[in-house]
Amino acid sequence: MRSTISNGLGGLAFAVIGALVLVVSLRSCVSTGWSPPPDLEHYAIKGDDGRVFEAYFFPDRRAMFWYTNPETLTVEGKLSSVGGLRGDHYLGNLWHVKAPGQIINFGFYPSGCRPVAIFEETLATYHVGPGEPTFPPVGRATTSVISFCPDRIHFQGMPLLRASADPSETSSRLSVLEDDLLER
Repeated sequence: MRSTISNGLGGLAFAVIGALVLVVSLRSCVSTGWSPPPDLEHYAIKGDDGRVFEAYFFPDRRAMFWYTNPETLTVEGKLSSVGGLRGDHYLGNLWHVKAPGQIINFGFYPSGCRPVAIFEETLATYHVGPGEPTFPPVGRATTSVISFCPDRIHFQGMPLLRASADPSETSSRLSVLEDDLLER
């Protein structure tokens, strides 16, 4: 009788583990596309030394990144076309995010945030100041995992807080990058 119960429990444990592996495997095969926000979203981080990094997400599947360093008088911008895949939530802060080049697509992300694998192609760049540009050149495709939270994003280890975008400054920056795009 004991061996029958023990065999039954062993079979049940095997079935549960098999079902769990099947669910994880099948769920990892399905991807949900990311859509840009319906309105402009602006995020920024300012360092103690005055450097500022900003990200703008436009409803038309474009993103603009802007970096300013007042100490070196460096200003750099990048306009990209963007798309992406939403991560799949598993348990707690554990998510599965399909991003090319990653060996392990599982990771832990901040509570209340949704990770997205963002695919970018650089459309235009702008650089003034010493040194080489840090943004990828025009035509380069890159992938980043960005965690979108209600009040911030996490981008390459940096928390950028949601901020109101100054319409004239946004328009001016976008114009500089679109001029570069027209010159190509």
